[in-house]
Amino acid sequence: MEFRVLGPLEAISGARSLPLGGRKQRALLAMLLIHANEVVANDRLIDAVWDESPPDGVANSLQAHVSKLRKSLTEDVGTSSGNVGAPAHLVAASS
Repeated sequence: MEFRVLGPLEAISGARSLPLGGRKQRALLAMLLIHANEVVANDRLIDAVWDESPPDGVANSLQAHVSKLRKSLTEDVGTSSGNVGAPAHLVAASS
Protein backbone atom coordinates (compact mmCIF):
# COMPACT_ATOMS: atom_id res chain seq x y z
CA MET A 1 0.00 0.00 0.00
CA GLU A 2 1.23 3.45 -0.86
CA PHE A 3 0.19 6.69 0.79
CA ARG A 4 0.46 9.95 -1.10
CA VAL A 5 0.58 13.01 1.10
CA LEU A 6 1.82 15.71 -1.26
CA GLY A 7 -1.29 17.12 -2.90
CA PRO A 8 -4.53 15.35 -2.09
CA LEU A 9 -4.19 12.60 0.54
CA GLU A 10 -4.49 9.21 -1.18
CA ALA A 11 -4.09 5.54 -0.32
CA ILE A 12 -3.18 3.35 -3.30
CA SER A 13 -3.38 -0.44 -3.26
CA GLY A 14 -2.11 -2.05 -6.43
CA ALA A 15 -3.54 0.07 -9.22
CA ARG A 16 -6.58 1.36 -7.35
CA SER A 17 -7.22 4.29 -5.09
CA LEU A 18 -8.92 3.38 -1.82
CA PRO A 19 -11.82 5.45 -0.46
CA LEU A 20 -10.69 7.46 2.55
CA GLY A 21 -13.96 9.04 3.58
CA GLY A 22 -14.57 12.63 4.50
CA ARG A 23 -12.52 15.42 6.03
CA LYS A 24 -12.38 13.97 9.54
CA GLN A 25 -11.23 10.50 8.39
CA ARG A 26 -8.61 12.11 6.18
CA ALA A 27 -7.38 14.27 9.07
CA LEU A 28 -7.22 11.15 11.25
CA LEU A 29 -5.21 9.25 8.63
CA ALA A 30 -2.87 12.21 8.08
CA MET A 31 -2.15 12.42 11.81
CA LEU A 32 -1.47 8.68 12.01
CA LEU A 33 0.80 8.81 8.95
CA ILE A 34 2.75 11.75 10.35
CA HIS A 35 3.38 9.56 13.38
CA ALA A 36 3.76 6.22 11.54
CA ASN A 37 5.03 3.41 13.77
CA GLU A 38 4.30 5.51 16.85
CA VAL A 39 1.44 5.13 19.29
CA VAL A 40 -0.79 8.21 19.06
CA ALA A 41 -3.00 8.98 22.06
CA ASN A 42 -6.70 9.54 21.49
CA ASP A 43 -6.41 13.06 22.94
CA ARG A 44 -3.91 14.03 20.22
CA LEU A 45 -6.12 12.53 17.52
CA ILE A 46 -9.17 14.36 18.87
CA ASP A 47 -7.26 17.66 18.85
CA ALA A 48 -6.12 17.06 15.26
CA VAL A 49 -9.56 16.08 13.96
CA TRP A 50 -11.85 18.42 15.90
CA ASP A 51 -9.53 21.33 16.70
CA GLU A 52 -10.53 23.08 19.92
CA SER A 53 -14.27 22.23 19.90
CA PRO A 54 -14.88 18.48 20.08
CA PRO A 55 -18.55 17.48 20.32
CA ASP A 56 -20.13 15.58 23.18
CA GLY A 57 -19.39 11.88 22.77
CA VAL A 58 -16.19 12.61 20.85
CA ALA A 59 -14.56 9.35 21.99
CA ASN A 60 -17.33 7.36 20.29
CA SER A 61 -17.05 9.50 17.16
CA LEU A 62 -13.29 8.95 17.04
CA GLN A 63 -13.76 5.21 17.39
CA ALA A 64 -16.30 5.22 14.53
CA HIS A 65 -13.87 7.11 12.26
CA VAL A 66 -11.02 4.73 13.19
CA SER A 67 -13.24 1.73 12.44
CA LYS A 68 -14.25 3.06 9.01
CA LEU A 69 -10.66 3.94 8.17
CA ARG A 70 -9.42 0.52 9.30
CA LYS A 71 -12.03 -1.17 7.12
CA SER A 72 -10.88 0.84 4.09
CA LEU A 73 -7.18 0.14 4.65
CA THR A 74 -6.94 -3.44 5.91
CA GLU A 75 -7.47 -4.95 2.47
CA ASP A 76 -3.70 -4.58 1.99
CA VAL A 77 -1.55 -7.12 3.84
CA GLY A 78 1.51 -4.84 4.22
CA THR A 79 -0.16 -2.21 6.37
CA SER A 80 -1.99 -2.64 9.62
CA SER A 81 -3.72 -0.31 12.00
CA GLY A 82 -5.01 -0.98 15.39
CA ASN A 83 -5.89 -0.02 18.87
CA VAL A 84 -2.79 -0.71 20.92
CA GLY A 85 -4.56 -0.42 24.21
CA ALA A 86 -7.07 2.28 24.91
CA PRO A 87 -6.78 5.16 24.57
CA ALA A 88 -4.30 5.14 21.65
CA HIS A 89 -3.91 4.04 18.01
CA LEU A 90 -1.08 3.09 15.68
CA VAL A 91 -0.45 2.75 11.95
CA ALA A 92 2.39 0.34 11.28
CA ALA A 93 4.16 1.09 8.03
CA SER A 94 7.07 -0.53 6.26
CA SER A 95 9.31 1.15 3.74
